[in-house]
Amino acid sequence: MKVQRISLWIGLVVLFTGGFLIFTRLNTYLLLAGNFLLFPGAILLLDNVADVLSGTTEVRAKNSQESLRLFEAMLRAAKSSILLTSGTLASYAYVDYQEGAITNAIQDKLTKGLAVKIVCGKRPDPRTLEAFRGFFSNPNFELYISNENPVPHGLLVDGNALRIEGIHPLGEIAQSNVVIKRAGLAAAGFQRSLDRYINGQKPITQEEIDQMIHKLKASTLN
Repeated sequence: MKVQRISLWIGLVVLFTGGFLIFTRLNTYLLLAGNFLLFPGAILLLDNVADVLSGTTEVRAKNSQESLRLFEAMLRAAKSSILLTSGTLASYAYVDYQEGAITNAIQDKLTKGLAVKIVCGKRPDPRTLEAFRGFFSNPNFELYISNENPVPHGLLVDGNALRIEGIHPLGEIAQSNVVIKRAGLAAAGFQRSLDRYINGQKPITQEEIDQMIHKLKASTLN
């Protein structure tokens, strides 16, 4: 947020400097400089105003723990629905972090009747799948496994608050996140992306998960 405010002020300064030079018409060179500054200043200002109105900010985490705290906080703030995409459902996030705090947050929301839909890639972490085993009896929980890595990785809460992860190696925790509090069109785009990866398939069942866990563990041992 601090970076966003600095950028907003820069836009204002550049815009008003350009306007002042054009208005005063002190000499030809300053007039040209004013025209040169005016449009970039206006573009920068409008871009930042749009970000402020939508509540967009980039959060650069110092480490994985900090990034996961943001993830957990958004989950716990959910009131009606959670949509989530992940490459591998890394157990570091869902099992190891704060003794399963993120999985516990999902469990809490399911208990309260929220709809939770997750789409992940074709090789999810078996430890996370085991941690999710108790969710499949809840009709509000849906897990889909895509043959592709569903990008972008992100979290949409209540159809409005959106967190998009920056580019990062598969299986690792993203350090850079873009958070949009009032996502609007971005939220609709994220939902369409999620639907594309689901592609008409049915949610994974408990039996299918047990078979997958067995296969994934066997492939790890080999």
